[in-house]
Amino acid sequence: MAVNQAEKSNTTIIAAKVYPDLGISLKDLQSAAVAVGIDRKVVAVTKLTEDEVYRIKVHLGFIKPAPVEPPKTASKEDLEKARLEQEAEQARKAAETARRAAEEEAERAEKARVEAEQARKQAEVDAQTRRLDAMALRLRVRSNQLDPICKVLGLSLTSAAEIDDALVERVRLLESPLRLADELNVDLKQLTDMGRSIGIEIGRKGFKGLSGNEEIMLRAMAKQRFKTAEERKAEVTPEQSQYQPAPPTGNKATAVIPKKETGPVTTTARKPAKPAGEAAPPPPEDEWPNRAKPGGLKPAAGRSGRKRFDINEIGYDRPRAGGKKRSRKSGEEDEAAPVKQEVPTGPVAVAMPLSLRQLSEAMGIKSNEIMARMLAEGLPVIRINDMLSKDLIEQIGIIFEREITVREPKDAEELIEEQLQAFSEAAGEEEPRAPVVTIMGHVDHGKTSLLDAIASMDRVSGESGGITQHIGAFRVDLEINGGKFLPVPGNDGRPEKGKRVQVTFIDTPGHEAFTAMRARGANVTDIAVIVVSADDGVMPQTEEAINHARAAEVEIVVAITKVDKPEANLQKVRQQLAKFNLMSPDWGGNTEIVEVSSVTKQGIDKLLQVLSDMSELLELTAVREKPAVGTVLEAHLDIGRGIVATVIVQEGILRRGDVIVAGHGYGRVRALQVSRGDGLHVVQAAGPGMPVEVAGLDELPEAGSRFHGMKDIKKAAEIANMVRLQERELERTRGFSLEDWSKAKAGQSVKELVIVLKADVQGSVETLRQELSKLTHDEVRIKVIHTGVGAITTNDVHLAEAAKGIVIGFHVGVDPLARELADNHHIDVRVYEIIYRLIDELRDALGGLLEPELVETYQGTAEIRQVFKLSKVGTVAGCYMQKGFIRRDSRIRLIRGGVPVWQGSLASLKRLKDDASEVREGLECGMQLAGYDDIKVGDQIEGFLVEARARKL
Repeated sequence: MAVNQAEKSNTTIIAAKVYPDLGISLKDLQSAAVAVGIDRKVVAVTKLTEDEVYRIKVHLGFIKPAPVEPPKTASKEDLEKARLEQEAEQARKAAETARRAAEEEAERAEKARVEAEQARKQAEVDAQTRRLDAMALRLRVRSNQLDPICKVLGLSLTSAAEIDDALVERVRLLESPLRLADELNVDLKQLTDMGRSIGIEIGRKGFKGLSGNEEIMLRAMAKQRFKTAEERKAEVTPEQSQYQPAPPTGNKATAVIPKKETGPVTTTARKPAKPAGEAAPPPPEDEWPNRAKPGGLKPAAGRSGRKRFDINEIGYDRPRAGGKKRSRKSGEEDEAAPVKQEVPTGPVAVAMPLSLRQLSEAMGIKSNEIMARMLAEGLPVIRINDMLSKDLIEQIGIIFEREITVREPKDAEELIEEQLQAFSEAAGEEEPRAPVVTIMGHVDHGKTSLLDAIASMDRVSGESGGITQHIGAFRVDLEINGGKFLPVPGNDGRPEKGKRVQVTFIDTPGHEAFTAMRARGANVTDIAVIVVSADDGVMPQTEEAINHARAAEVEIVVAITKVDKPEANLQKVRQQLAKFNLMSPDWGGNTEIVEVSSVTKQGIDKLLQVLSDMSELLELTAVREKPAVGTVLEAHLDIGRGIVATVIVQEGILRRGDVIVAGHGYGRVRALQVSRGDGLHVVQAAGPGMPVEVAGLDELPEAGSRFHGMKDIKKAAEIANMVRLQERELERTRGFSLEDWSKAKAGQSVKELVIVLKADVQGSVETLRQELSKLTHDEVRIKVIHTGVGAITTNDVHLAEAAKGIVIGFHVGVDPLARELADNHHIDVRVYEIIYRLIDELRDALGGLLEPELVETYQGTAEIRQVFKLSKVGTVAGCYMQKGFIRRDSRIRLIRGGVPVWQGSLASLKRLKDDASEVREGLECGMQLAGYDDIKVGDQIEGFLVEARARKL
């Protein structure tokens, strides 16, 4: 096997071992060595390498030499391929080097950006600190006290320039609360909340500082509220007095078991009462120290010598009116013998609403005991007449280890049902009644014009922008004459068979804001007429109207209006209606579709005939001989008649003089009026299916609420008061949301646009409140503090002034005195006729409360090449404008080593010796920084512009 000579090892072999192995003499070995080119003399001890031995063996013929391949000649293709591979490798290495350089550059840029951001934030923190220090110095308080002071006073200060002498005086009056808060180690806001809960109006108008007694009360409250669990546990000792609660006796004074004192005491225990007729002996001389002696000073404990009240002494039994009189001679009370009473342990059943006093009587525990234990457990401070929530009642039961069952109160509907049960047996038989037809559809599709054509009433001219703004209801008597229906005067609501057909129409608004009002209209109707314009087709509110009608399970009739217009497309409208399964019989459906025109009166008779036939098929009946029951469609305040509610009677007969309850209002019906084609007519009674205006209620009922006739006005007052109480409780629990609480804890207050809202009818008030509640944002919201029906008065203006809000009116006037008051006090009063204009303007106003977005625009960069220190001027930077431009009013950022070190404005900008308003790229200039002199050669000055851009909802 051939061996490559290049792979031979460099190890050596002694010649004395080589020639014996080859079987030759030393002389032959020497000759072969010379032949193969070994230039040194070979003797027996000469060391030969393996390569040399290999050559000798080849020369002597012991090994056949390996064939030597001739070198190959590379082709042009191979050379080109090798060149390309070499270039590709070089390009790959260059790309890798460039990538690494780019990554390093990106890392350096990111590091510089992070450092710049940190420097910017630090600069902002420093600026904020300086601003706070300036405001604190102006108010003469510490910087860390600014935030709690602003929260207490309800301020939002941004600079010391906003602080006037009046504010300084208000803050000065907070010195005692600040000192007490520091002493108690609590936040000023917490101390303020505690004080306000017991009537100490810290920081509010009229506050003149804390008195000594007020400080004592706040210390006691803080001690109980903020004590630790260990402190509370330490208070519970075996020696603690065991309080024996009295049974429920109307909070009369009862005896208690005296405390066991563990140390010297100054008060004496109660003594047993003497039998009747036996005078008590005078106390021993050694028991007199705390009594007032003749001619001496009274004891410091109090005017009467009794021990002062201590909130920590839970067993303190306060004397109450009705107890035994004191002895005129000694001034002491006749003390009763201690009576050991059993602690009530049984379950307690109470009904809502419930005050603390009522719970105290039900549990047999004095109210001050409950209040003290609530303080000790960290529960909120309440007064004796405050109403308790269900959760708080359960917490009190847990504290006293009592089972308290809270019964929900009977709501108004249950009370009404109890009253109506007495009338059910005496009710008369069912009789036919007039159908109630509701006109529903999209905005401006011709609903009101259709009713005008039916009842010969021009109501569109009185509507704002041609849009019906609240629900209107009226009744027409239709007489068939020659196959046509003609409006005729009606009677008391009982339809006459054969000759006349009476129909009650309800006109609902088409604007999307009045969806709730339209839903109420659908809930009292028998037949719904869905109005669809022949030129517009099915619109969003059309679909809503269809859904409301189907949800109310009423019959549907479709009236395609405006068929006289050239752009009318009846085929398209019918196809759209078919998608909602509304098809006429000729299309294979069962829905009556009538094509009408309010202008030419086309199709009006056919529509009336359809309504007449459908009402006969429905066989509508109602019980007449019973107290009236119905629904309030709307309510408003009339200057001459007072509160007027438009109702529709659904059962029974409503007569003049009846007592009714409608929502939270009640009263005796003073007048009844019905609307007909020629105006309002006074009637004495209204039967089923008849809309009527009722005057005599004491409060405006909510639109959509039920009304019930009553025989007893006292029971009506009870039911109305129950409704009012339930609404107040609901309003109290509705105020502060969890999101608001979270933001308040984080220091992010939600800005509010405070509004006093007045409208012409109650239904519009409710609808506007719903629409305004949709205008929400994380940072701003609308807060409606008062709503009402009727003209804007001076009371509304005063309320808006106190709450720093505005007054919004819808379809109402403004009292001249209220207008003058608003102008003098600069209160914004706005009145609207169209709802979407009101919503749009309030949306814009709410957007104005949003904090503007600050946008920074880069302008240019200059390099500082020289620094001049001038005695009269200060430090001036000689700069070269490298990029962009810098103006005299530009914001400036000083950058050193890629890191911003200062931010501010320019004190001066000069070209040569002249002032310059702007310096552009490639020019030299001199700059002096406002209030900063620590500049160095090599620093960069960056100019930028900060714009405040308004945000929208």
